[in-house]
Amino acid sequence: MTRSRKPNRSTRSDVAKLAGVSTAVVSYVFNDGPKPVAADTKQKVLKAAAKLNYQPNSMAKALRAGTSKLFGVIVPDFSNPFFANMNDSLEKEATKAGYSVLFMSSHLDGLTEQRCISRLLARDVDAVFGEFPQSGEVFQSLDARGCPFILFDYSRQAVGAKVVSSDFRQATQLATNHLLSHGYRHIAMLLGHGADPSDPRVQAWSEVHHAHKLPVGPIVRSDFTREGAYKATLSLLDNATDETGSGVRPEAIFACSDLEAIGALRALHERGIRVPEDMGLISFDGTKECLYTYPQLSSLRQDTKSIAKLAVKTALNPDAAPDVQLVPVQLDLRRSCGH
Repeated sequence: MTRSRKPNRSTRSDVAKLAGVSTAVVSYVFNDGPKPVAADTKQKVLKAAAKLNYQPNSMAKALRAGTSKLFGVIVPDFSNPFFANMNDSLEKEATKAGYSVLFMSSHLDGLTEQRCISRLLARDVDAVFGEFPQSGEVFQSLDARGCPFILFDYSRQAVGAKVVSSDFRQATQLATNHLLSHGYRHIAMLLGHGADPSDPRVQAWSEVHHAHKLPVGPIVRSDFTREGAYKATLSLLDNATDETGSGVRPEAIFACSDLEAIGALRALHERGIRVPEDMGLISFDGTKECLYTYPQLSSLRQDTKSIAKLAVKTALNPDAAPDVQLVPVQLDLRRSCGH
Protein backbone atom coordinates (compact mmCIF):
# COMPACT_ATOMS: atom_id res chain seq x y z
CA MET A 1 0.00 0.00 0.00
CA THR A 2 1.12 3.53 -0.69
CA ARG A 3 0.17 6.40 1.56
CA SER A 4 -1.92 9.02 -0.24
CA ARG A 5 -0.35 12.43 -0.33
CA LYS A 6 -2.12 15.44 1.09
CA PRO A 7 -2.93 17.90 -1.71
CA ASN A 8 -0.96 21.13 -1.66
CA ARG A 9 -2.79 24.06 -0.13
CA SER A 10 -3.37 27.06 -2.39
CA THR A 11 -1.24 30.05 -1.48
CA ARG A 12 -1.66 33.79 -1.68
CA SER A 13 0.75 33.76 -4.64
CA ASP A 14 -1.51 31.30 -6.51
CA VAL A 15 -4.50 33.60 -6.02
CA ALA A 16 -2.50 36.65 -7.11
CA LYS A 17 -1.29 34.91 -10.29
CA LEU A 18 -4.80 33.75 -11.26
CA ALA A 19 -6.36 37.15 -10.54
CA GLY A 20 -3.55 39.04 -12.26
CA VAL A 21 -2.70 41.15 -9.21
CA SER A 22 0.13 41.39 -6.70
CA THR A 23 0.26 39.33 -3.52
CA ALA A 24 -0.05 42.60 -1.60
CA VAL A 25 -3.45 43.24 -3.17
CA VAL A 26 -4.61 39.76 -2.14
CA SER A 27 -3.48 40.54 1.39
CA TYR A 28 -5.38 43.85 1.36
CA VAL A 29 -8.57 42.06 0.28
CA PHE A 30 -8.49 39.41 2.98
CA ASN A 31 -7.23 41.70 5.74
CA ASP A 32 -9.52 44.63 4.90
CA GLY A 33 -6.56 46.92 4.31
CA PRO A 34 -4.44 48.72 5.16
CA LYS A 35 -4.88 50.04 1.58
CA PRO A 36 -8.24 50.15 -0.23
CA VAL A 37 -8.89 47.88 -3.21
CA ALA A 38 -11.15 48.79 -6.15
CA ALA A 39 -14.44 46.86 -6.22
CA ASP A 40 -13.78 45.13 -9.56
CA THR A 41 -10.27 44.12 -8.47
CA LYS A 42 -11.62 42.79 -5.20
CA GLN A 43 -14.14 40.64 -7.09
CA LYS A 44 -11.34 39.20 -9.28
CA VAL A 45 -9.40 38.23 -6.17
CA LEU A 46 -12.43 36.65 -4.47
CA LYS A 47 -13.34 34.67 -7.60
CA ALA A 48 -9.77 33.41 -7.94
CA ALA A 49 -9.71 32.45 -4.26
CA ALA A 50 -12.99 30.55 -4.59
CA LYS A 51 -11.76 28.70 -7.69
CA LEU A 52 -8.55 27.67 -5.90
CA ASN A 53 -10.36 26.96 -2.60
CA TYR A 54 -7.93 29.36 -0.95
CA GLN A 55 -8.16 29.70 2.84
CA PRO A 56 -6.25 32.57 4.49
CA ASN A 57 -3.92 31.60 7.30
CA SER A 58 -6.03 32.76 10.23
CA MET A 59 -3.28 31.92 12.74
CA ALA A 60 -0.78 34.17 10.99
CA LYS A 61 -3.37 36.94 10.79
CA ALA A 62 -4.13 36.63 14.50
CA LEU A 63 -0.47 36.69 15.45
CA ARG A 64 0.04 39.87 13.43
CA ALA A 65 -2.76 41.35 15.49
CA GLY A 66 -0.96 40.34 18.70
CA THR A 67 -3.27 37.47 19.63
CA SER A 68 -3.51 33.79 18.75
CA LYS A 69 -7.30 33.78 19.20
CA LEU A 70 -6.73 30.48 21.00
CA PHE A 71 -7.49 29.43 24.56
CA GLY A 72 -6.05 26.39 26.31
CA VAL A 73 -8.00 24.23 28.78
CA ILE A 74 -6.44 21.62 31.07
CA VAL A 75 -8.57 19.25 33.16
CA PRO A 76 -7.56 16.19 35.20
CA ASP A 77 -9.99 13.75 33.59
CA PHE A 78 -12.00 14.01 30.37
CA SER A 79 -14.30 11.18 31.51
CA ASN A 80 -15.58 13.15 34.51
CA PRO A 81 -19.08 14.46 33.59
CA PHE A 82 -18.47 17.76 35.41
CA PHE A 83 -15.38 18.54 33.32
CA ALA A 84 -17.28 17.53 30.18
CA ASN A 85 -19.96 20.09 31.10
CA MET A 86 -17.32 22.70 31.91
CA ASN A 87 -15.46 22.12 28.64
CA ASP A 88 -18.69 22.42 26.67
CA SER A 89 -19.61 25.70 28.39
CA LEU A 90 -16.12 27.15 27.89
CA GLU A 91 -16.06 26.20 24.21
CA LYS A 92 -19.41 27.91 23.61
CA GLU A 93 -18.35 31.11 25.37
CA ALA A 94 -14.98 31.15 23.59
CA THR A 95 -16.68 30.75 20.22
CA LYS A 96 -18.94 33.73 20.98
CA ALA A 97 -15.79 35.78 21.60
CA GLY A 98 -14.19 34.60 18.33
CA TYR A 99 -11.72 32.17 19.95
CA SER A 100 -10.88 28.52 19.38
CA VAL A 101 -10.07 26.15 22.25
CA LEU A 102 -7.36 23.54 22.65
CA PHE A 103 -8.24 20.90 25.29
CA MET A 104 -5.71 18.80 27.23
CA SER A 105 -5.85 16.39 30.17
CA SER A 106 -3.32 16.09 32.98
CA HIS A 107 -4.61 12.59 33.86
CA LEU A 108 -4.26 13.52 37.54
CA ASP A 109 -0.47 13.63 37.15
CA GLY A 110 1.56 16.67 38.18
CA LEU A 111 4.35 16.14 35.63
CA THR A 112 1.85 15.71 32.79
CA GLU A 113 0.12 18.87 33.97
CA GLN A 114 3.36 20.85 33.69
CA ARG A 115 3.97 19.47 30.21
CA CYS A 116 0.47 20.50 29.15
CA ILE A 117 1.07 24.03 30.43
CA SER A 118 4.40 24.25 28.60
CA ARG A 119 2.87 23.03 25.35
CA LEU A 120 0.04 25.55 25.56
CA LEU A 121 2.43 28.41 26.29
CA ALA A 122 4.53 27.33 23.30
CA ARG A 123 1.39 27.69 21.17
CA ASP A 124 1.06 31.31 22.36
CA VAL A 125 -2.45 30.76 23.71
CA ASP A 126 -4.14 33.90 25.01
CA ALA A 127 -5.21 32.26 28.30
CA VAL A 128 -5.11 28.91 30.09
CA PHE A 129 -8.19 27.66 31.92
CA GLY A 130 -8.24 24.64 34.16
CA GLU A 131 -8.58 22.65 37.31
CA PHE A 132 -5.10 21.96 38.58
CA PRO A 133 -4.50 19.34 41.31
CA GLN A 134 -1.32 21.21 42.27
CA SER A 135 -1.36 24.28 44.47
CA GLY A 136 -2.09 27.60 42.84
CA GLU A 137 1.41 28.79 43.81
CA VAL A 138 2.79 26.76 40.89
CA PHE A 139 1.86 29.59 38.51
CA GLN A 140 4.12 32.08 40.24
CA SER A 141 7.24 30.26 39.00
CA LEU A 142 6.08 29.91 35.39
CA ASP A 143 7.42 31.92 32.50
CA ALA A 144 3.87 32.61 31.35
CA ARG A 145 4.83 35.51 29.05
CA GLY A 146 1.79 37.50 30.09
CA CYS A 147 -0.62 34.60 29.56
CA PRO A 148 -3.35 34.69 32.24
CA PHE A 149 -4.34 31.54 34.12
CA ILE A 150 -7.96 31.13 35.20
CA LEU A 151 -8.86 28.39 37.68
CA PHE A 152 -12.46 27.17 37.65
CA ASP A 153 -12.40 24.54 40.41
CA TYR A 154 -10.41 26.33 43.10
CA SER A 155 -12.45 28.71 45.24
CA ARG A 156 -9.78 30.71 47.07
CA GLN A 157 -7.07 33.13 46.03
CA ALA A 158 -4.25 31.62 43.98
CA VAL A 159 -0.88 33.30 43.52
CA GLY A 160 -0.27 34.04 39.85
CA ALA A 161 -3.77 33.13 38.67
CA LYS A 162 -7.35 34.36 38.60
CA VAL A 163 -10.09 32.25 40.17
CA VAL A 164 -13.60 31.83 38.74
CA SER A 165 -15.27 29.00 40.60
CA SER A 166 -18.31 27.71 42.40
CA ASP A 167 -18.56 28.83 46.01
CA PHE A 168 -17.30 25.74 47.86
CA ARG A 169 -18.01 27.25 51.26
CA GLN A 170 -21.63 28.03 50.39
CA ALA A 171 -22.07 24.55 48.87
CA THR A 172 -20.76 22.79 51.97
CA GLN A 173 -22.93 24.92 54.23
CA LEU A 174 -26.02 24.15 52.14
CA ALA A 175 -25.38 20.41 52.06
CA THR A 176 -24.49 20.05 55.73
CA ASN A 177 -27.33 22.22 57.03
CA HIS A 178 -29.80 20.36 54.83
CA LEU A 179 -28.70 16.98 56.17
CA LEU A 180 -28.83 18.28 59.73
CA SER A 181 -32.36 19.55 59.10
CA HIS A 182 -33.40 15.92 58.53
CA GLY A 183 -32.21 15.04 62.02
CA TYR A 184 -28.94 13.40 60.96
CA ARG A 185 -26.30 13.99 63.61
CA HIS A 186 -23.47 11.73 62.47
CA ILE A 187 -22.44 12.88 58.97
CA ALA A 188 -19.30 11.97 57.01
CA MET A 189 -17.72 13.85 54.12
CA LEU A 190 -16.00 12.18 51.15
CA LEU A 191 -13.30 14.52 49.87
CA GLY A 192 -10.40 14.22 47.44
CA HIS A 193 -6.78 14.04 48.57
CA GLY A 194 -5.87 17.50 47.25
CA ALA A 195 -7.82 19.45 49.90
CA ASP A 196 -5.94 20.78 52.96
CA PRO A 197 -7.22 22.24 56.28
CA SER A 198 -7.47 25.72 54.71
CA ASP A 199 -9.81 24.45 51.99
CA PRO A 200 -13.18 26.30 52.17
CA ARG A 201 -15.03 22.97 52.21
CA VAL A 202 -13.11 21.76 55.23
CA GLN A 203 -13.55 25.06 57.05
CA ALA A 204 -17.28 25.28 56.34
CA TRP A 205 -17.73 21.66 57.41
CA SER A 206 -16.27 22.43 60.83
CA GLU A 207 -18.09 25.76 61.18
CA VAL A 208 -21.54 24.26 60.56
CA HIS A 209 -20.98 21.43 63.04
CA HIS A 210 -19.71 23.87 65.67
CA ALA A 211 -22.71 26.16 65.08
CA HIS A 212 -24.99 23.22 65.88
CA LYS A 213 -22.81 22.25 68.88
CA LEU A 214 -22.05 18.88 67.31
CA PRO A 215 -18.78 16.93 66.99
CA VAL A 216 -17.27 17.49 63.57
CA GLY A 217 -18.02 14.54 61.35
CA PRO A 218 -15.18 12.56 59.79
CA ILE A 219 -13.62 13.69 56.50
CA VAL A 220 -12.65 10.63 54.48
CA ARG A 221 -10.08 11.05 51.69
CA SER A 222 -11.33 9.22 48.65
CA ASP A 223 -10.05 10.88 45.45
CA PHE A 224 -12.70 12.41 43.21
CA THR A 225 -13.43 9.05 41.57
CA ARG A 226 -16.06 6.30 41.73
CA GLU A 227 -13.52 3.66 42.70
CA GLY A 228 -11.88 5.81 45.37
CA ALA A 229 -15.21 6.65 46.99
CA TYR A 230 -16.41 3.05 46.75
CA LYS A 231 -13.37 1.78 48.65
CA ALA A 232 -13.43 4.67 51.14
CA THR A 233 -17.11 4.12 51.90
CA LEU A 234 -16.63 0.39 52.45
CA SER A 235 -13.78 1.19 54.85
CA LEU A 236 -15.88 3.83 56.59
CA LEU A 237 -18.78 1.42 57.07
CA ASP A 238 -16.67 -1.53 58.15
CA ASN A 239 -14.34 0.32 60.50
CA ALA A 240 -16.34 3.27 61.85
CA THR A 241 -16.22 3.43 65.64
CA ASP A 242 -16.67 6.21 68.12
CA GLU A 243 -14.36 6.84 71.06
CA THR A 244 -16.05 4.11 73.09
CA GLY A 245 -15.68 1.56 70.32
CA SER A 246 -19.42 0.99 70.01
CA GLY A 247 -19.33 0.88 66.22
CA VAL A 248 -21.31 4.04 65.42
CA ARG A 249 -21.55 4.53 61.68
CA PRO A 250 -22.52 7.71 59.82
CA GLU A 251 -26.19 8.45 59.34
CA ALA A 252 -25.51 10.45 56.18
CA ILE A 253 -22.72 11.18 53.70
CA PHE A 254 -21.84 14.36 51.82
CA ALA A 255 -19.81 13.40 48.73
CA CYS A 256 -17.81 16.26 47.20
CA SER A 257 -18.40 15.08 43.62
CA ASP A 258 -21.11 13.17 41.78
CA LEU A 259 -18.62 10.43 40.93
CA GLU A 260 -17.82 9.97 44.62
CA ALA A 261 -21.53 9.78 45.40
CA ILE A 262 -21.99 7.07 42.77
CA GLY A 263 -19.12 5.06 44.23
CA ALA A 264 -20.53 5.49 47.74
CA LEU A 265 -23.98 4.43 46.53
CA ARG A 266 -22.63 1.11 45.27
CA ALA A 267 -20.82 0.47 48.56
CA LEU A 268 -23.99 1.20 50.54
CA HIS A 269 -26.04 -1.15 48.36
CA GLU A 270 -23.46 -3.91 48.80
CA ARG A 271 -23.64 -3.56 52.58
CA GLY A 272 -27.43 -3.73 52.49
CA ILE A 273 -27.84 -0.09 53.57
CA ARG A 274 -30.91 1.54 52.06
CA VAL A 275 -30.75 5.10 50.75
CA PRO A 276 -32.36 7.21 52.16
CA GLU A 277 -34.20 4.93 54.61
CA ASP A 278 -31.03 3.87 56.45
CA MET A 279 -28.58 6.56 55.33
CA GLY A 280 -28.86 9.93 53.56
CA LEU A 281 -26.58 10.87 50.67
CA ILE A 282 -25.97 14.19 48.93
CA SER A 283 -23.39 15.06 46.28
CA PHE A 284 -21.64 18.05 44.70
CA ASP A 285 -21.52 18.86 40.94
CA GLY A 286 -25.09 18.36 39.82
CA THR A 287 -24.39 16.61 36.51
CA LYS A 288 -27.02 14.54 34.71
CA GLU A 289 -25.52 11.43 36.30
CA CYS A 290 -27.58 12.31 39.39
CA LEU A 291 -30.79 11.58 37.47
CA TYR A 292 -29.79 8.04 36.52
CA THR A 293 -28.81 6.51 39.86
CA TYR A 294 -31.16 4.65 42.17
CA PRO A 295 -32.32 6.48 44.08
CA GLN A 296 -31.76 9.73 42.23
CA LEU A 297 -29.09 11.85 43.91
CA SER A 298 -29.72 15.14 45.66
CA SER A 299 -26.87 17.40 44.60
CA LEU A 300 -25.35 20.87 44.72
CA ARG A 301 -25.37 21.91 41.05
CA GLN A 302 -22.47 23.95 39.70
CA ASP A 303 -23.48 26.66 37.22
CA THR A 304 -20.93 25.90 34.49
CA LYS A 305 -22.49 28.39 32.06
CA SER A 306 -22.04 31.32 34.46
CA ILE A 307 -18.53 30.17 35.40
CA ALA A 308 -17.52 29.91 31.73
CA LYS A 309 -18.98 33.33 30.92
CA LEU A 310 -17.05 34.98 33.77
CA ALA A 311 -13.89 33.00 32.99
CA VAL A 312 -13.79 34.09 29.33
CA LYS A 313 -14.55 37.68 30.31
CA THR A 314 -11.64 37.49 32.77
CA ALA A 315 -9.33 36.06 30.11
CA LEU A 316 -10.15 38.91 27.73
CA ASN A 317 -9.47 41.60 30.34
CA PRO A 318 -7.59 40.09 33.29
CA ASP A 319 -6.38 43.41 34.71
CA ALA A 320 -9.97 44.53 35.28
CA ALA A 321 -11.13 41.27 36.87
CA PRO A 322 -11.13 40.51 40.62
CA ASP A 323 -8.66 37.89 41.80
CA VAL A 324 -11.52 35.63 42.99
CA GLN A 325 -15.04 35.42 41.58
CA LEU A 326 -17.38 32.88 43.17
CA VAL A 327 -20.60 31.61 41.63
CA PRO A 328 -23.38 30.31 43.93
CA VAL A 329 -24.53 26.71 43.60
CA GLN A 330 -28.11 25.43 43.44
CA LEU A 331 -29.41 22.66 45.71
CA ASP A 332 -31.38 20.13 43.65
CA LEU A 333 -33.37 17.95 46.01
CA ARG A 334 -34.13 14.36 45.05
CA ARG A 335 -34.74 11.14 46.94
CA SER A 336 -31.24 10.21 48.15
CA CYS A 337 -31.30 12.57 51.15
CA GLY A 338 -34.95 12.05 51.99
CA HIS A 339 -35.89 15.49 50.55
